[in-house]
Amino acid sequence: ASALVEHPANDRFPLWTPDGRGVLFVSDRAGTMGLWTIPVHDGVASGPADVVQKDLGQMYPLGLTTAGTLYYALQTGMVDVCTATLDIPGGAIVLRSAPVRERFLGSTMSADWSHDGRYLVFTSEGSESPRAIGSRAIVVQDIVTGETRELEPDMGFFVAPRWSPDGRSIIVKGSDAKEVWGAHEVDAVTG
Repeated sequence: ASALVEHPANDRFPLWTPDGRGVLFVSDRAGTMGLWTIPVHDGVASGPADVVQKDLGQMYPLGLTTAGTLYYALQTGMVDVCTATLDIPGGAIVLRSAPVRERFLGSTMSADWSHDGRYLVFTSEGSESPRAIGSRAIVVQDIVTGETRELEPDMGFFVAPRWSPDGRSIIVKGSDAKEVWGAHEVDAVTG
């Protein structure tokens, strides 16, 4: 195995071009997410990466046809996970809805409560880690202490985290590092 691109940017979602002579990928190497291509010959990069389209926003490739048409999803709005405290018997809101995370507003989604109700898991497009800005993380928040932990599994893409019944793992939809799509199990402690 050899790296096609070696760059400190977030390079994600590689797709072979229909002719097999290059790879398309999404990258923030120009400051914002854009679509890039790199020529490939005999399994190694045969030239520099070139931008195809800049400033695409939060886009996720869905597939590339044999004719070269790229289908992709585009997130155009802000999404946040929020909680509120309710008085069920009294039918009143005790604490109004508020985002679960102060940083990275507009970038948290797909929340799930642990079976004991103590932990909330969700995905975040922003990360506290020293990795490049814009990296996706699974965030586990302890509702009792307010502490959060970030898990960054070695995956190309993931969304919709769901707790296992025993709370030891989290199931996500997405693709692993080898681009195998499906449901993947992530260790809830180590990521």
